[in-house]
Amino acid sequence: MGVPTNDRLGVVRALLEMAPDTAVHDLDMALRADTSAALAPVRGMVRAELQDRGVRDVVLAPAAPLCAPREDGFRQALFPAGALPRLWRGLKALEPRAVGEAAASLALVADDVGLAPVCDELCLAAAAAIRDQAPEMQGLTRYLEDFQPGAAAGFAGYLELAPLARAAVRRLPLWLRNMTGEHAAAIRLLFRDADAIAPDASPRLLDMLQAQTAEPWRVLRIISAATHRAGDRYLASSEMAEFCERVLADIERRVNLVRQFDVDGGVPAGQAAAAALTVAIAEIHEFEESLDLGKEGPWGLRVAQAKHAVSDLAEGILKKAPKLLGEALPLQPLRAGGISIRMEPQLDHAPDLRLVRRAMAGLAFFDRCRGAAAQGGYAVARGRTAEDIVHRLDSYIEDILVITHGGEPPAPDHARAFLEVAADMTALAQDEKSAQIVRRRAAAA
Repeated sequence: MGVPTNDRLGVVRALLEMAPDTAVHDLDMALRADTSAALAPVRGMVRAELQDRGVRDVVLAPAAPLCAPREDGFRQALFPAGALPRLWRGLKALEPRAVGEAAASLALVADDVGLAPVCDELCLAAAAAIRDQAPEMQGLTRYLEDFQPGAAAGFAGYLELAPLARAAVRRLPLWLRNMTGEHAAAIRLLFRDADAIAPDASPRLLDMLQAQTAEPWRVLRIISAATHRAGDRYLASSEMAEFCERVLADIERRVNLVRQFDVDGGVPAGQAAAAALTVAIAEIHEFEESLDLGKEGPWGLRVAQAKHAVSDLAEGILKKAPKLLGEALPLQPLRAGGISIRMEPQLDHAPDLRLVRRAMAGLAFFDRCRGAAAQGGYAVARGRTAEDIVHRLDSYIEDILVITHGGEPPAPDHARAFLEVAADMTALAQDEKSAQIVRRRAAAA
């Protein structure tokens, strides 16, 4: 295969510029495995593109998350993904020397520590160019206006706040971890500085901070600090209302995910339902701790209803778990003289995989919802469920081992299969160490 022509390389370069980051990374990994000379120009282009994107991501760090949806589903992107490469392309044409300076400095320090001034200047230059309709930004402006009228001016408004957001993001983990009076005062000063830039800048700044947090509901702590822990009636009519509504909407979305839990989905479904439940509980707790909620206020009642729904749903699923376990590990009466004296494992058939999957879903939920049980109000129900399923599993395992030790069971393959199923269930009901003990005992039987 010959070396690609300049025309073809130009096509590749254009495609690379618009490709998502994941595609470029995947292509880089694929090309690393192919060391042929023919692809050397393409490898060089891909690596240069990755380096360029690394600089872009540092320079535009405060605004970049606004152009991508959150993986947790909390919120969609404010601007389309194509805005970032178009902005960067325009900025490189507008300020080539400053971009080159940022790239050279970043090659030495690997992050934006010490680079904030040049990065902030580039963001401000981009904002001014968008507002002034500079030729270098016309591609971006057309793209954003096609997406939504007024989006270009809105994007410029976010870029104008990049210096404040960049500085605040470095302090954000400390603020969220330990909201002292000093930190609260710093947050209030931050929002005053934002409002000095534009009268409606505070919500945009909060958008930028929220987009940088792994747990977006914790923005309620920032709102609490900025408003001296205001009540829900006041906040519901303020510019901060949208952020509180987002958290409420996410609570209700996650409660619905738990409500839709289908045990036929197996372990992944159980884990997903427990994860949704856990986050909803964290969000509810954040509301209660950060804001002054009135019982009849606009949000107090909704939060209380969500709290009851979470507890009821968790208890309902936990109550079903032992029943699902019993269906997957069937018993039959042991008779003596025509009289049923006790129940023993039914080993005349192999485990029913559908019933096993359903039981594993319930156990996966049981396992993953442990951490939030006390805060979610279902700790007692979970404790009862734990006693029930552990007793059922222990008894079932012991009974099969007794049958096995007493002689050749009627269906040894079925006995081994049920022991393996019981071991997998034990891993979720107790822990992997207990499951390994079951497997060793089964192997020795």
